[in-house]
Amino acid sequence: MSNSLDALLVYQSQHPKIRLGSMGDGGYVIADDIQYDLLLSCGISNNVDFEEHFIEKYKTKCLAFDGTINDIPNNLSNIEFIRKNITNTEAENTTNLLNIIENNDNIFLKMDIETNEYQWLGVLENKHLMKFKQIIMEFHFPFAENRDDLFERLSYPISVEKRLQCLQKIVDTHYLIHLHGNNYGGTMIYNNILIPNVFECTYVRKDLCNNIKYNNKEIPDTALDYANKPGVNDIHLKGYPFEGVRPILYKRIFRSKIL
Repeated sequence: MSNSLDALLVYQSQHPKIRLGSMGDGGYVIADDIQYDLLLSCGISNNVDFEEHFIEKYKTKCLAFDGTINDIPNNLSNIEFIRKNITNTEAENTTNLLNIIENNDNIFLKMDIETNEYQWLGVLENKHLMKFKQIIMEFHFPFAENRDDLFERLSYPISVEKRLQCLQKIVDTHYLIHLHGNNYGGTMIYNNILIPNVFECTYVRKDLCNNIKYNNKEIPDTALDYANKPGVNDIHLKGYPFEGVRPILYKRIFRSKIL
């Protein structure tokens, strides 16, 4: 029987992994050797290290969204800044990105939007997710019950069940190839298993992967990961998520067409 944590199974593929951005918060581990036409960066705050490194390496254009700041740090000319927050609606101060997604291919998505990821994912279909070759997304408190205060800014309450459906929606089209707990958020116990409250996920579209197998390495990856909060121990995880009996890996044939 499928476990509600199965969406957090981490895989290895043929793509080498590298780190771009800061050696801490603002840096991310990604799969290398994939080309893109567009970087969509959602959630900037005061750090564009990742965006700068990504643009330099992959020579892409970048659209950066954040409604909580007036402009991006350093006012970089090679990043087009849009002062909007990402939600499930298209309005004067918000966007659901659907128009951009439908009119572009070969997209890299970086998203850290402080719980808004769930309502945004709720409006996406598989055809939209298939436009993303690779996704970095930070998830906030997906397993937390009775924490309406965390989601009071959203346009409607989102249950744990709906948050977990969002995690599952991505792994229907993409493999999770890297996971790192954000030690700013702490941990909780869910079904007797230690879970980070906040964690960064890296996904690669399934049709771009081969030689897939479970990743047996401990989390964090000491060669690539750095604690988000300096001076505080990182969150260590090990085993089928994140311990217990490993599931049987069934071979799944995934056929897709970018629409």
